[in-house]
Amino acid sequence: MHQRKPVNSLIYAKKVIFPTPMANALQSLNMVYSFAAQGVETYFSPGNRTGQKNLQAELEKKYGLFPEKNLHFHFLSGRHKGLYGLRFRLNLAYRWLSASEGTVFFARDIKEWLTILRLKKRINRPFFMEMHEVLADEHAREGTGKADDYRRLEQQIINISDGIIATTKPLARRVNELFNPKVPVLVAPNGYNEDIFRPQPAVDLSGKISLLYFGSFHPGKGVHALLEAMSFLPEKFTLTLLGGSPIERVSRLKDQYEHEQGRVEFVGAVSPSNIGKYLEKSQMIVIPQSSDEFFSPIKLSEAMGAGLPTVVTPLFPLTSRVTHGKEVYVAEGKGAEEIAKAILRVADNVDLAHSLQAGMQLKSQGQTWKDRAAACVEFINDNMSS
Repeated sequence: MHQRKPVNSLIYAKKVIFPTPMANALQSLNMVYSFAAQGVETYFSPGNRTGQKNLQAELEKKYGLFPEKNLHFHFLSGRHKGLYGLRFRLNLAYRWLSASEGTVFFARDIKEWLTILRLKKRINRPFFMEMHEVLADEHAREGTGKADDYRRLEQQIINISDGIIATTKPLARRVNELFNPKVPVLVAPNGYNEDIFRPQPAVDLSGKISLLYFGSFHPGKGVHALLEAMSFLPEKFTLTLLGGSPIERVSRLKDQYEHEQGRVEFVGAVSPSNIGKYLEKSQMIVIPQSSDEFFSPIKLSEAMGAGLPTVVTPLFPLTSRVTHGKEVYVAEGKGAEEIAKAILRVADNVDLAHSLQAGMQLKSQGQTWKDRAAACVEFINDNMSS
């Protein structure tokens, strides 16, 4: 009987041009470094917008990453997006056609999936798809008229995959319900970088209380409600916001809440490696997510790593991973007043705050990016086609 060869080489098929503020760049970088840390020869072909020769070292500094001998960057010119895309597809096709036994392809976005779909019809190679959302549902919500087209496309891609990695339990449930895949589905939530998000000491709530938000300012993130919540909180509460995307929304919110000077600080975009110093100054993290759409809550994983008292809104992708009163405090709703009441409940009960810290620090075990990559490698080995 032919014995399957375990994965020893992984092609991480993700189009991304650096430098970029996009969250998917953070996830992709952490995953390629983490795959390499598992002893898998990992190949990544991002675009280089600036042409600088030391871009990999700059990325490592910015994202708090360390060199991995098994990681191989193949930078492509990213000065022109269209030309980068063409070179990326040609490079992916070359790697597909020349792949040796034990090589697996890993992709997380529709354009890369479609390229692989065409390649797999010619030569069968092990392919695992990572899903962050159901695109058919996204188009149905937005009323684009393309929901059925995307459902058919996603079904085709799922049918030729060797396995699916879903970032949340609700997403995995929806994939099974809509597509009935014949291959296994692994739930692997996004992780955190343990060199940045380290457990913080027991918080002191006797004086000023600094709330921290980090992430983008897109409407579904709930930043507007968090800013409104400040009007329901006493003067001892301050709010620090890290993030600079999209810039026009950041500017609009800054103008709208300029009267809160002294209580609200818009820091702007911050390198992931610099978040630690803001965690050290904070007593509480708030995740005010307002959108009910499928999303991949990286912030929740990072809050676990930091181990600070954390207030979240009652969205299932959040509450399916953590328990109210044990690891986080869940607000009764997504509105400003409900978020403020949850913050006050934690701030007024130091025993609860410290208990939440202990719960988060316990929950964070086994939740790093490296832990996630290890689970993915085990899943791939168990399901890789011969």
